[in-house]
Amino acid sequence: MAATTGFQPHLAGADSSVVVVIDLQERLLPLIDGYERLTKNMVKLIRLAGLFGVPVILTEQYPQGLGRTTPVVKEAFDALTTEKHFVVKDSFSCNLEPTFIEKLVEIEQRMLVAQSRIMINDGIRPRPIDVIIAGIESHVCVWQTVMGLLPLEYYVRVVHDCVGSRDAANKKWALLSMLAMGALVTSHESVAFEWARDKNHPQFRAMNRIMKE
Repeated sequence: MAATTGFQPHLAGADSSVVVVIDLQERLLPLIDGYERLTKNMVKLIRLAGLFGVPVILTEQYPQGLGRTTPVVKEAFDALTTEKHFVVKDSFSCNLEPTFIEKLVEIEQRMLVAQSRIMINDGIRPRPIDVIIAGIESHVCVWQTVMGLLPLEYYVRVVHDCVGSRDAANKKWALLSMLAMGALVTSHESVAFEWARDKNHPQFRAMNRIMKE
C-alpha cells in the first residue's frame, strides 16, 4: 500500500487517482436529502474521471433489496471508455468485499510501477495514491469504507457534493468525523481542477463544458 504518515498536502494526479462510486441505487437514492443535485454531480464526476483517464469502481449493496444503480448514473458509468470495474457487495464497507480490494490493489500496483519509471527516468518522487470517494449513505457505507481505507494508508478524498444521507445531519457529522480521522473533504470541481493543473491541459475546455451543464 502507498506509505503515508497521515494526509500529506498535495494535488491529486489523474495518473494516481481512483474514483469509487458507492451504492447509488434506485430504491435508496430517492430517499437521500438533496438526491437530485447529488445525482447530477455524481454523473459529472464520473464523466470527468473518464475525461482524465481516471479508473472508476462502481459498487452495489445487496441489489436484490436496494435495486440496481440508478439509470442515469449507470449510463454514465457504462459510457466510460477508460478503466472501470463493477462490484456487488453485502458488507457495508467496500473493503470487506474481497473483489473490491483486489481491484483497488491491482490499480494501485499499476500506478506505482508507472510512477517508479518516472522517478527513475526523471528523478521525480512518485505521487501518493488518492482514492476519491462518492456515494451513499455518508454515515454508513461511505463512512465504513473510508474508515477501512485510512488504516491501509491510502490518501482518501471524500467528495462532499457527491455523498449524501437520508438525514442531512448524518451527512454533516459523517463528513466532520472523516475529516477528523484523516480524510480530506473536497468537491467534484476541486478534484477536476487538480487533475487538470492548468488552463493549458488538453482537456481543460471539455472539463469546463461538463461543469457548466
